[in-house]
Amino acid sequence: MLPNMNNSFTANKSLDAPVLLLLCHNLYIEVCLLTKSLVVKSNLLDFVSRALSCTSLGCTEGMQLAHQRNGRHFCDELSRIWGRKDSSWKITGRSKVFKTRSATLAVGSSRIPVTQKFLYEGDGTLTEGHIDFADMRQRTKIPQGDLFTVLEASTPEHIKQAMGVILDIEAEAAAKVSMKPGLIKALTLLRDNKVKTALVTRNTRASVKAFFDLIGPEWEGLFDPVLTREFPFVKPDKRLLLHVANEWRVYPSTLLMVGDSFEDVEVGNAAGTATCLVAGGGNEKPGVKVVTPAGAVATFIVNGLDQLSQMLEEGDDALKLGWPARQAAGEDIGKEGAPAPGLDFLDWCISVGAIRMGGASFPRMGQYAGGLATSDVTGSKILHVGCGAGGLTKTMCSQGMQVLGVDLDITATTRRGLCAVPLVGPKRELASGSLSIARESGTYEVVLIQGTSEDLRDSPGMRRWWHPQPLRELMTVLCEQSCPPSEAGSAQQRGTLCADVQIKDGQINPASIFESLQRHGLTVHAWQIIKSKKGDEGDRVLRLAAMRSTL
Repeated sequence: MLPNMNNSFTANKSLDAPVLLLLCHNLYIEVCLLTKSLVVKSNLLDFVSRALSCTSLGCTEGMQLAHQRNGRHFCDELSRIWGRKDSSWKITGRSKVFKTRSATLAVGSSRIPVTQKFLYEGDGTLTEGHIDFADMRQRTKIPQGDLFTVLEASTPEHIKQAMGVILDIEAEAAAKVSMKPGLIKALTLLRDNKVKTALVTRNTRASVKAFFDLIGPEWEGLFDPVLTREFPFVKPDKRLLLHVANEWRVYPSTLLMVGDSFEDVEVGNAAGTATCLVAGGGNEKPGVKVVTPAGAVATFIVNGLDQLSQMLEEGDDALKLGWPARQAAGEDIGKEGAPAPGLDFLDWCISVGAIRMGGASFPRMGQYAGGLATSDVTGSKILHVGCGAGGLTKTMCSQGMQVLGVDLDITATTRRGLCAVPLVGPKRELASGSLSIARESGTYEVVLIQGTSEDLRDSPGMRRWWHPQPLRELMTVLCEQSCPPSEAGSAQQRGTLCADVQIKDGQINPASIFESLQRHGLTVHAWQIIKSKKGDEGDRVLRLAAMRSTL
């Protein structure tokens, strides 16, 4: 079957032949035993993305694709869509070959995708939580926000005092540990179907030992790896789950993160896994309605492990892949299972070397209180202008960066325990002195303009931040050079401005932005124009990173 690639066609399970072969110049794709309808248009990359998503769902027995011309670009695009470079890419001459196999396992009358791997959080998800979090917050003097995120930005004295309290409370809870209803049934289901399962927790090794002592040593082999807070990356740092995906040699989209807190959901959404929130966890208080922040909305919610087991046995429609796979397959991704707004821009800034992640998630806690990993590689010191509700700010904080948010209204940000200060002076303007409070903490290696705050994004000063007046104010908080190589573990870097700009066709010329930056002593060293996810068809987004021209 040799279709005309200029036209659309449909392939479905009614095909007489089990193999569909596409030939287009020197590119061929072989899809074996295709069992799900696909609509293939002239965009071949879109077809491959859809086919790969079907493979992950267990809808094919196998897939092989090779690219003889421009293979590196083609395969890099696939790697970008799926969020990682898979070790099964093989280079042969000028071609790259990718192979993956997927099958389904029968459980009674149900079918569980073998490619769905499970990541469990410990306390509160697998065991009954015997921790009074209200008491913990009172004793640690942290009334709101994620405990670890708040402590990382606190004083050494507070870190030591609070971690001492947390260790005492955790030790008491470990002595009273008990199983969640339905735990053994869920573990048996996973073991019998040979489903890879990991345990990722911010508890200590001692707490994990108490868990295995409770359920029996025969279950230890089911969880591999077991990562506690002594591991360099902990929730909500997405590098934790990306590490597991790399160890298992699978795409993050095929993982399911199961937990009972916002941080469990945030780490999964950021990494691109599917997420399951077990209701009644650490973020919930009796009689109090908790507003779920952006980036912490789970793919689906269950009342307990029994319900999750039932969904797995019945192949419930709520069981989905992570958002990158669903998006590549053409699904319109809403809030469920989606990461914090701006994550793709942050990843781009990191990829071009404009922003530096820390070597550990919470190195200051490890340094002053012990029990967590430390690192000689410090993350960038960042001023996040337009922090909004703090979703992206928290993501950066969890990756070892030192971040201060700035916005017109910082109520939502501070409610999450994040460090933020308001703009000063005329409302909705970025004028001389607007960043004076932020400047009290010194200058910053990176000024990041990526706002989720509608008020600030629509303000005249922020819509045209590259104009002389707002740009001069931004330059007052941008340091001339970053921390020395001995501290950063990398080459010395000049202060960098990272920003994205909404561009409508013909209304804003990127060249005028570059010229303005150059006049104010900034040199653009990386830029990219992409299609806007919102707005009209002609809308584009300009991403840029500009360094100070002189030291």
